[in-house]
Amino acid sequence: MHEYLPDDCSLEEVSRLKALHWPVSCRDASIHLDRAIKGEVLKGRATPHDAVFLDLSQADRGFEPEMFEKYMQSLGINIRRDLLQIQVHHHTSNGGIRIDSDAQSKIAGLFAVGETAGWQGADRLGGTMLGSSQVFGWRAGAAAARVAASRPNPNLWPSAAEPVMEMLSHFREVQGEKSPRDLKEGLQREMWETLIVEKDADTLTRAHNFIEDERERMTSDLKIADPFDLILAFEHRNLLDVAEVIVQAALMRTESRGSHYRSDYPKRDDEAWLKNIFASRTNGHLKLRREWVAQDEGWTDQPEDLRIKPWG
Repeated sequence: MHEYLPDDCSLEEVSRLKALHWPVSCRDASIHLDRAIKGEVLKGRATPHDAVFLDLSQADRGFEPEMFEKYMQSLGINIRRDLLQIQVHHHTSNGGIRIDSDAQSKIAGLFAVGETAGWQGADRLGGTMLGSSQVFGWRAGAAAARVAASRPNPNLWPSAAEPVMEMLSHFREVQGEKSPRDLKEGLQREMWETLIVEKDADTLTRAHNFIEDERERMTSDLKIADPFDLILAFEHRNLLDVAEVIVQAALMRTESRGSHYRSDYPKRDDEAWLKNIFASRTNGHLKLRREWVAQDEGWTDQPEDLRIKPWG
């Protein structure tokens, strides 16, 4: 830990701040605990499972300790004696499809709720999915029913299906060595190493280059062994599109905010970056633009208004 702590920060302080929230965030010094966990893995000093050990033998859990200890015991783990292997992982995303009050996107009939919808803000807190599922889930269902009722006989134009059929034909013709399953595992590992917890211009450029190379591999080195591989190939193409948006937006945002921590721009910069980044694709090319959607709302950052003090 001490290799990652700033001079003005103690291990006890970082640990206490981390106890206030689980998600990674640069809003407080707890980020350095997450940096240390990932950093030790990348330096090859982790367990064979890419984890580090956590010792809870002297710790008291304030939230339902009996339930936690019984759950661990059911797995054969005694937290008063055994070490736990822990690791940081991607649990949720803070961006997503822009929606209206009915959870409908700009594409009529396409609705987005939960993690696919971009309404969480810079930090994703435990409990916010209640709002998405119970509020936006209900709104989306009701609105989708109205849309479906208004279009009882939808038409599928051949021009809309042609690009998909062309891609399907290409996937079938490629005679490569890499299955979609193999490619997905490599993509996940690369994105974990370059994007999770902290990033900088070098790691983001590395991620960008990997995505470009991966698209080339899908063109020349893809192996389709069974029909389900075709589904996985389409999924992998979509994963690369999402990865490209994340990487390019992270490159564009030269500051740290919420779970977006750039070690080459560690400070939050409201003057330049109190803005949302919107991504769209035009003629096959990714376009990014900046817009602060709450500009007319008179938004201010007031700590006393926060539901959970360290968060917003």
